[in-house]
Amino acid sequence: MNIRALSAFVLALLIHASLSLSTTSASSSSPTSDSPSTFPTTNLSMSQPPSNASTPFDLWTYLPSAWTTFCDVDYDVDTDVNATLRCNVTESDVWELKTLRDALGALVNSIGIEVAVDLQCQEEGMVSLPWPMRAPGLVKLNVTSCLLLDKYADFNTSAEQIPDSLRFLDMHDCVWLNYPDEVNYVIRNAKSVSSEFECGQDSTLVVYRYRRIADKDIRKEDECDPVMSSALQQLNYSLSFPEDVMELSQWTDEQFEEFVNNTKALGEDYVFCADHLTSFRFSAMNGEDPGPPSDVQTTTVDPNEDALISRIGLNKINTDCLYEHLEILDESSTVPLDRKHFEYLVENTEYPKLRVLNYSHTNLGEVPKELREWRVYFNKSPIELMDLSHNNITEVGNIPDYTNTHGNVTTTLNLQFNQIAKISFEMFEAWSQQPDFVTDIRNNPIDCSCDMLDLKDLVTQLQDDSKWAEQPMQTYRQHLSVMTCATPPALSGRVIESLSVEDLQCYAEPNEMLVPVVVVLVVVVLALSVLLILALKYRKEVRILLFTRVHVVLPCGPNVSSRCASEKVFDAFVAYAHQDSDWVLGSLLKRLEEPSNARGCGPVKLCIHQRDFVVGKPIIDNIIDSIAASRHTIIVLSKSFAKSSWAMEELQQAYRQSLEERRRHLLVVRLEEVPESDMAPVLRRCCKTFTYIEASDPLFWDRLQYSLHVAGDKKTLTSTSAEFDNVTFTASEDKTLDKHSAVQMETPTGDINDNSGFSKTEVFCEDMKTLPVDTTSSTTTRTVSETYRRVNPDEVKVDFS
Repeated sequence: MNIRALSAFVLALLIHASLSLSTTSASSSSPTSDSPSTFPTTNLSMSQPPSNASTPFDLWTYLPSAWTTFCDVDYDVDTDVNATLRCNVTESDVWELKTLRDALGALVNSIGIEVAVDLQCQEEGMVSLPWPMRAPGLVKLNVTSCLLLDKYADFNTSAEQIPDSLRFLDMHDCVWLNYPDEVNYVIRNAKSVSSEFECGQDSTLVVYRYRRIADKDIRKEDECDPVMSSALQQLNYSLSFPEDVMELSQWTDEQFEEFVNNTKALGEDYVFCADHLTSFRFSAMNGEDPGPPSDVQTTTVDPNEDALISRIGLNKINTDCLYEHLEILDESSTVPLDRKHFEYLVENTEYPKLRVLNYSHTNLGEVPKELREWRVYFNKSPIELMDLSHNNITEVGNIPDYTNTHGNVTTTLNLQFNQIAKISFEMFEAWSQQPDFVTDIRNNPIDCSCDMLDLKDLVTQLQDDSKWAEQPMQTYRQHLSVMTCATPPALSGRVIESLSVEDLQCYAEPNEMLVPVVVVLVVVVLALSVLLILALKYRKEVRILLFTRVHVVLPCGPNVSSRCASEKVFDAFVAYAHQDSDWVLGSLLKRLEEPSNARGCGPVKLCIHQRDFVVGKPIIDNIIDSIAASRHTIIVLSKSFAKSSWAMEELQQAYRQSLEERRRHLLVVRLEEVPESDMAPVLRRCCKTFTYIEASDPLFWDRLQYSLHVAGDKKTLTSTSAEFDNVTFTASEDKTLDKHSAVQMETPTGDINDNSGFSKTEVFCEDMKTLPVDTTSSTTTRTVSETYRRVNPDEVKVDFS
């Protein structure tokens, strides 16, 4: 047995399962591609048998005796040939075209015979079959379920010069085993490809069937196991390979070198594997993964280049090819086809006698341009059948109107068993304009739904016999008489010709109508429920965003119109430390006073001491008057604010203003975290009393805008005397509590409902104490007595007894 064939057997075991499944499924799903009725009959005998064909001869005289175990020769079965060689090749057999070529060469030279070969492979049987399979006198070749070797072995060799003789080639359910180096060699030498190699036997081929053929690249190192195992046996080593490969690797350098040299001496097939084993030993000794030997060139085939020669023959590179006798071209069940297959099929090629194109079972999703315009690309071909059945084609597309140059030859485009669902009278009418052309779309899943207006028109036109009186409209009507509806279920199986317009009216069973309604209602209810839950959970945020983003004020909410009616000069006084000026002037001021952010009666107007204080006026008076002239005071709370005496004075005056107005006045913006230990008592009490707005909040600007527009309602709170023990007032000399007087206090606390969209705690004083005042000094301080009385919040009176 040839060592190369033996090594390929190992790879054959690996792909056995996939090959068997592919063959079984393809055979069961492709009955029409092998059916004799699919194609017109063809006389394969292009010439009479040789005049001396009756000369007695024994083919076995020239064939190897080893073939007698799996081959037979028949002399009277086929009248087109002198002998038929039938071989049933198994895993233990080797069949080589080169051997047959040598045998037939002697016979043809002596008596001129013609031979047919039928190869049926079982159990991973392999045959060596170099393209384009030239052998003297070989006129018919059938290969089934074989592993094919040596595809490029005849490239640029004298075998290319053997005259064409093959008339019938049928190969199916086979796998080419290709070495990447061989493929790359052909690609690198593509410019030197001969027409004999590229076009195959184009001058003699009559029938070309090439179905379910795959190409698989193999590496030479993949076949080294049986090669090295054979070497060990021949050299009488009591080792097995690859089980004992590590033991081989651990030999001394002298022992291993002797083994490698003896292995290489066994023949050319052993050299590569011996080098590969040397590389393996080196890698193993260095703790690395074994790889190919350094002196062996490994290459990867470019998929785009490999596609050009994936099947040498009908896919061409350089040469013009003339298949002058080819009548049947069958590449059905070949999946996948190269994306440029049909482009290569017609490029620089002529088929003057081509009658049948079969590309069924090839997963085509559309009719290729070259077949829709066959009268351009196959202008010299009298095509009778283009079989595209059993594909995934959904529409035919436009069939250009080209003149028929082949007389009375009628071309049929077979599109049965595809995915065509829509049909119309206009479609059949357009096809009928093509001379000598018929499209067969029977056995497609036609959609007869009530919204198919084109189908309604077709049903109406079927009532008018005059529209179907001439060919090929008569043929199309015959097709419609057997075509049935696939959908909807109510019309499934109905013959289209039997339909009426009433059958296509949109109606549905009560249950069918109820289902979509229920589904829609359930979806709507679920959506509304989710929205309601979210709205309740985030109702404050929703109210704020509706006001700030889309200017919508929800009913039953806080009053946002009082800002426009207010007599205050400013919307807010901003109390901040000098160190925070950049943020206040660069962000807060620009953002709130920007005209584009205006809500209601115009942009917010802020009071900033650096811009709005009256020059020459005492600072304390500026503070008191500015706070009194503002609807709110914004406290920019930071570590610097907590350390600033003037900032704390502004806070206390704003606090006093809240007490005087009996409504929410203070808005606290926390610019950064401030430890409680760094806060003054009044600031600490303020932070506990009011809920502040974080400057880092994603909705910070929306919350602040909303708070500036919302008016707080007046609230009352009853306090105990103990809560006022630490409150002191400084009065002026006129014995009345002047509105510009400074106030220092610690405030009692109580919970009220805030209207700004936050839950806050505020205090508004409605209960004041009678204050005894010492009049002996210009500024008198009195403690609050234990006697309470109700006072007018707008006018605080003091008893100076």
